[in-house]
Amino acid sequence: MLPMDMNSSDSGGSGPKELDFWDGITDERVNEFYLLRGGPSIILTLVGAYLYFVLSLGPKLMSKHEPFKLNKILLFYNLAMAGANLWLFIQGLLVSNYGLDTLGCGKFGGDIRKSPRRGIFLGYLFFLTKLIELLDTVFFVLRKKKEQVTFLHVFHHSIVPIFCWIGIKLAPGGPNGFFPLVNSFIHVIMYSYYALTTFGPRVQAYLWWKKYLTRLQMLQFILVMVNALKTFLSQDCKFPLLFSYLQASVACAFLILFYMFYQDAYRRKQKQINALKKNNDKLKDDMERMKRLNDNFNNNNTTSDSGSVSAKQTDISEFDDQFDERLNGIKSRTTRANGKPNGMHHHQQQQSATNGETVRRISSSSNGTKPIVNVKLL
Repeated sequence: MLPMDMNSSDSGGSGPKELDFWDGITDERVNEFYLLRGGPSIILTLVGAYLYFVLSLGPKLMSKHEPFKLNKILLFYNLAMAGANLWLFIQGLLVSNYGLDTLGCGKFGGDIRKSPRRGIFLGYLFFLTKLIELLDTVFFVLRKKKEQVTFLHVFHHSIVPIFCWIGIKLAPGGPNGFFPLVNSFIHVIMYSYYALTTFGPRVQAYLWWKKYLTRLQMLQFILVMVNALKTFLSQDCKFPLLFSYLQASVACAFLILFYMFYQDAYRRKQKQINALKKNNDKLKDDMERMKRLNDNFNNNNTTSDSGSVSAKQTDISEFDDQFDERLNGIKSRTTRANGKPNGMHHHQQQQSATNGETVRRISSSSNGTKPIVNVKLL
């Protein structure tokens, strides 16, 4: 319950009441950080503005413009984020006894009042990086990558800054340092990957390990849940139980969402790859059939009369139409498959495009009696 003086009407409005309440439950060591002072109005305003832009205003503005080409900006941004997370990870290891102080109740028995001030400062910097990461979605909107602005992406980028704000403001240090430590390590790998993708097809063929990023994300959430439960089950732990519940609940929700994304994205992609392989096999069979037809025609041409030659030419023409129809269908399916969202499997897209390039030439001799059918796969 709120103190009685907070319920009185002579305070002049709700502003002072709110500040008194939040100041009363805030760890006094974080009051020096501007974004952590007072209530959640600042962080909620920032997240609200983010949601409004990426879901409404941004798409409306970009509907009248061509996509922005931001390769150089993205390269700088991704390298900067990878470097910042690497620095946070190394500094976090040093201040937390290589992470041991963040496991369970840790060195101080979960008493966050004994957490080192440098660790709190690093936690605040980590919180700031979560705000900067909102630009991920802004860049998607400016590049008109609508398929990238998924529910999971927007939900993740909206919740994490709020979650970090609550953690660093009310219970800095101790077990709350585990998530920033693990998350910063994973983001070093993730932003390094994004930086490499800006170089285009030259390096994308070597980025087959993208799917392992999602697995690392899921492993992260499992570790956070285990650490939170370990804290919760420790009877002599002084870490607030509310945050153990909060950590475990948020991590569980993200684990489910990321697993659903993983299943949908990569299983669907594997089905597309299998379908392309099947289509390629059919294409090869058609070419073998056409080659045999050409050989038989050439072998029998010297002994066939004009009527049979005309009939064979008709057979070839009919097969030619069927071949064109099937080939166009394969190319159409290949194009749709390669145009799937999230920029996955660039090496598979390139291979499919190469296998799908088929050159077929049907020519006839000048006398019209000896057609030659040449089939070639590039």
